[in-house]
Amino acid sequence: MNKIAIIIITYNNAQLICKQVELIRRFCKDDFDIVIIENSNVQDITDAIKYYNDTKLNCIYYKTLSTENNSSNGHTFAANFAYDKLKNNYDYFAFLDFDLFPLKDFSIKEILKDKVMAGLAQCKSKKYFWPGCLFFDNTKIDHDLIDFSINRELELDTGGNFYKVIEKYGEEACVFFDEAYEQNPYFNKSMYNFYAMINNKLFMHFINGSNWANALDNQDRINSLLNILDQKTK
Repeated sequence: MNKIAIIIITYNNAQLICKQVELIRRFCKDDFDIVIIENSNVQDITDAIKYYNDTKLNCIYYKTLSTENNSSNGHTFAANFAYDKLKNNYDYFAFLDFDLFPLKDFSIKEILKDKVMAGLAQCKSKKYFWPGCLFFDNTKIDHDLIDFSINRELELDTGGNFYKVIEKYGEEACVFFDEAYEQNPYFNKSMYNFYAMINNKLFMHFINGSNWANALDNQDRINSLLNILDQKTK
């Protein structure tokens, strides 16, 4: 078995998974397994993702029993489910949202080097890691600290409990990615008329790919972002 698990948590969108898996396999230079955690609560979407995986993707696949309407709680459940299922099988983990795409060559091992965790930090009452683009060395980190839960006491969203990783090991043991927003020149119909570039433009994040916020004309927006993604990965 490969020593790196790349975990993709999908939620109510079957359109993007084939493109994401294609780009991960093109650009990730490590030996890895891709694991799809299907967390949708719409049966037609679940059926489509399962069909894509069975017919062309050939990833490791798990379906959660998602009943959460709150996307943060559902994301927490799926991520903790994945780690609990696989924590004894892999030396490194990467957790990627299904609407986040690599744009160029990368290595999870090289990103981490001698660090315990890498990703995009959120800063509220505490500094913690956003779980949509997260990497960690499972041989170095305390497994009890891998908890994707919301921390309601400190008002921290999904992944809020990762502040404990930073406090235990120190910021010098972590890698913090940069994030920059870019305007979508092909779409201006809603507040989501932009996308994010993460870690020196290594990853493109569509943002709100599942349309949990019910933005107007979301399908047009996703199609325009796929066109931009194709331009960036030619």
